[in-house]
Amino acid sequence: MKRIIIGWLALMPLYIVAQQKKVGDPFGYPAVGSVLNVPGNTLDLNRYRGKLLILDFWAPGCTACIAGFPKLDSLQGLFGDRLQIVAINQQSLDSTSSLLKRVSRIANPRFPLITTDSLLHAWYPHTLVPHVVWIDTMGYTMSITGGQSIDASHVSNYFAGKEVSFNQVEPFDSALVRSPLVQGVQSHVLHYSLLTRGISGNAMGNRRVFRDASGYRGNRITHNMTSAMRLFIDAFEEAGAYDFQVPRRWEIVGIDSLELIYPAEDSLKDRWMQHHAYNYDIQVPKEDNGRIFQFMQEDLQRYFGISAFRTKRKRPVYELVLIDKKRFDTGIGVGTRHSWNNITMRDVTRQIERLLMEAGRPMIVLDRTGIGDLTFSTSIRLPRVSERSLVGFNEMLEGLGLRLMERSRKVWVLNLKRTEGRPD
Repeated sequence: MKRIIIGWLALMPLYIVAQQKKVGDPFGYPAVGSVLNVPGNTLDLNRYRGKLLILDFWAPGCTACIAGFPKLDSLQGLFGDRLQIVAINQQSLDSTSSLLKRVSRIANPRFPLITTDSLLHAWYPHTLVPHVVWIDTMGYTMSITGGQSIDASHVSNYFAGKEVSFNQVEPFDSALVRSPLVQGVQSHVLHYSLLTRGISGNAMGNRRVFRDASGYRGNRITHNMTSAMRLFIDAFEEAGAYDFQVPRRWEIVGIDSLELIYPAEDSLKDRWMQHHAYNYDIQVPKEDNGRIFQFMQEDLQRYFGISAFRTKRKRPVYELVLIDKKRFDTGIGVGTRHSWNNITMRDVTRQIERLLMEAGRPMIVLDRTGIGDLTFSTSIRLPRVSERSLVGFNEMLEGLGLRLMERSRKVWVLNLKRTEGRPD
């Protein structure tokens, strides 16, 4: 009897593995419970047979997932009954409902949200979110992708009978992100660097710095599914010693921008990720913490065949000045409230740069408030720039005791110049 029981248990993992679905497998359309935004909190997915079905796996800790809900709502409204979007997580219905109430001003999804899920996660296992499964109108698993693949052009192409090019996500061992070397050897490693093509299934744009008590910079840096430009920026900013976040701080010569930078159009991002995303991992001995960016700069220039260096150039800039300290301290303003703890004015100027970029006015913003690198805590409302005039923007900033002044100044610029052909 014992032999029979042991044999039966040994077969259980094989049975579970067999339930995992891959591209080309039939979906199955199960009935599920604990579903938000449907009557009675129950949903028979068979009702969506014949539609293009997008399953969006997410988690409460994924801010990108939550920020993407309005886009999903828009797609659902755009394509109507031909498309159905369903979000899925493993948290309880009550905790998911509470979370959505807290973020209702950012995202208030109207499509079904399956909670407390185990079955669909077993069918489509994954390590990172957002994780997206596309079920075609015939009921087969058409594609498994990351969140960046969900856009109107892909859906339109599918309904038009055109080829849909996805950046497929394949299951991968998360240990690869923790260490590119054999696990168990990591603690003995002194110095290595590794640059790979983007690893499918990895988190897009994720950067980590591993620090210890011996130094702020730390002795290991990793980038996942990022652009070459983002790697160069990180290497030459040297942990905040310089600032190259705004495109006006770049000079690129003899290089196709698509080799370096994410395309602006969502429809191009999948194909771009297949050819131009990278993973990078570098670790140096602790005594070389201060040289980690030097090593990183040498790596990138050698591989990409690019000469990269910093120079000062005269640029049109906005200088941020303090006109009313009392107003700034009280945090009066209009727009979206930001409660920040232990921030510097650099955080504020970068936020203003981002808002200006969203408004079509990408500009360098320099801190001239006199507050310097002192950290402070505040709750302020930064305006959303709905108009492109500096006058209108300043009217909103003055509620914070701040003002932008147009100037021309010499600033540090990151220069990238092709020196030789990049290896394939």
